[in-house]
Amino acid sequence: MESTIVEEIDESERAVEAGDDGGRRSLQGSARYEINENAIEMGLNGVGVMPNDAFINSYPHGDPTWTATFLVSPLPSDIIAPPLSNHSSMVLKEEDADKRQHHQHSQKQVSQEKCLWVMEYILVLSHLAIFGIIGIFIRFALQILFGPDVANVTNKYSALYLDLPSNMVGSFFMGWVGVVFKKKISIFSEALAIGLSTGLMGSITTFTSWIQEIVNLTTKGYWVHGIIGLLLGMELAQMSLTLGIESTKLIAYVHSKIKKQQVAFTWISSFEYNQYSLFGFIMLMFIIGILWGGSLVLSVFDFTSHHKTKLWMACLVGPFGVWIRWYMARLNGQGIGAQKRLKWLPMGTLLTNLIASIIMATLSTIHLVVKDDNRKNVLEGFELGFLGCLSTVSTFVVEVRALHQSSQSWRAYAYILLSLFPAFIFGTLIYSIPVWTKGYSQT
Repeated sequence: MESTIVEEIDESERAVEAGDDGGRRSLQGSARYEINENAIEMGLNGVGVMPNDAFINSYPHGDPTWTATFLVSPLPSDIIAPPLSNHSSMVLKEEDADKRQHHQHSQKQVSQEKCLWVMEYILVLSHLAIFGIIGIFIRFALQILFGPDVANVTNKYSALYLDLPSNMVGSFFMGWVGVVFKKKISIFSEALAIGLSTGLMGSITTFTSWIQEIVNLTTKGYWVHGIIGLLLGMELAQMSLTLGIESTKLIAYVHSKIKKQQVAFTWISSFEYNQYSLFGFIMLMFIIGILWGGSLVLSVFDFTSHHKTKLWMACLVGPFGVWIRWYMARLNGQGIGAQKRLKWLPMGTLLTNLIASIIMATLSTIHLVVKDDNRKNVLEGFELGFLGCLSTVSTFVVEVRALHQSSQSWRAYAYILLSLFPAFIFGTLIYSIPVWTKGYSQT
């Protein structure tokens, strides 16, 4: 019975963390170093305990330098000790010098480890920011390409909402970088894996725009279109994810053919992670400075073009949405309350999507009241960038798929209902009721 419960907990945790864990497992440096410093300090004070395997495994390299001295309670006859000889005094002085030297070396090692951890953390944030901005560009381009101005496939007045193509594209490639190739990419670089999945695919897809478009349709009385749009949005994103996962079989086949012909990029295998980490850290900081600086300048001085201002403003605020979503993913698999209930529920993803939908409904209501075009551009840029990157569909469908494949598949449907209906209800209360009662016109 107990083994069955343990297996169920492990299965639910694996399912809920299929999407993202917010770096909870890979970036836990601060607590790790604090424990190590305490252990060193305890050892030098003469009070220590034998390190256990769990602590050793938690250290970055699995083998911390131990300086603890282990005391044994003295016998009564040993309490009054004879005077030390000169030789004994010299030995003790040498031991004290060794301890001090060892302590300094340990402190230096801890400081170096801290610096490395900080650099890796900043590297992850840089990956998220840059890939998030790229995701905004791709999502905006797909809106234009499939929208009324070009292909005229999607629009605001049908079940085929504007961001449906981007949700499908992001979910498809999430099957590659977030499911099939995630471990291989993580072996090369954890930051790159997070950047591609959470940053890029999470920012190409957006949950808030989808829900808000459904609320817009129902507010106008198009309830059938709204329900169809809700079902299509969920089903097409899930099918795109499955197709992306299945398409990797073709990639594996092509890779095997190329490998047989010995056409391979040998430099990739010789390129070490440390080189990528240092080079990537410098280059990404430089790129993010250019992107942010350019977005700031263009959003301030280019108010003559509606689309340009909206895009630059989105790029300026988008990274903050990605960072918050990544950090909130730490709540996935943690449960609720002291009893850690509902550990199977991806609480981080659920909350970010819900909060972003509420903010989107609020800004959409304000957008109806604001008459100034420049302020409207700022609001739309904030919606496209910050809220579009704060919410995600690609991670959502990955978590639904993982829950559906578990032994209790009903959790997947419960997760879908808990994600969609509260967001739709709050959106209706915040947006639709003011439109109905105040008579605001929708554009």
